[in-house]
Amino acid sequence: MGTAWPTSAGRRVGYHPEIPFRKPRTIMNSHLPYRATTANGETIDVTFDLHVETRSEVDVSALLTALLDTIDARVADREGVSNGDVLQALTMAVALRVAMIPAPRTVTEPLARDLLDTALSCASFAQRVPATPPQPVPPPAVAEIAVPVVPPAPAPAVEPAPAPVVEPAPAPAVASAPAPAVEPAPAPAPSPAAKA
Repeated sequence: MGTAWPTSAGRRVGYHPEIPFRKPRTIMNSHLPYRATTANGETIDVTFDLHVETRSEVDVSALLTALLDTIDARVADREGVSNGDVLQALTMAVALRVAMIPAPRTVTEPLARDLLDTALSCASFAQRVPATPPQPVPPPAVAEIAVPVVPPAPAPAVEPAPAPVVEPAPAPAVASAPAPAVEPAPAPAPSPAAKA
């Protein structure tokens, strides 16, 4: 008790003790708080009145969940199934189950009508909560570490080196003495052998 059963359509349905009780009808003994979440995310909370001869509210809840799961699976498999078609099939199933009970129709049909009227009456007091659009998830907070900000130490002042003074090199000394006069060499004398 108090748990929900997941369904194939992503719904969560089941017995919920948090759902407030309505004033019971005179022929009802206990209640079945039930929560259904539709495929579009709408939540429907209903407190169903149970017949005085109900043996197990857990079994009633489990059967209701199984029926809703089966309907969801079939509707998901086929496109174009209308709500009217679903309701018609459900009422036919109720009629067939009434016919299967080995009791006179004068007992089973009024019981089925009374149970349906009671369930519809309880559902008219259902609390509906529309689906909320998913909110964007903020990025995880990054833990900030307090690190003291130390300004960079100023660079030591460096005096620029004075530019070297380059003086022009002195020109090599050139002697200014007059060059000696070169006299032409005397012409060689003819050799005596050449005279003969």
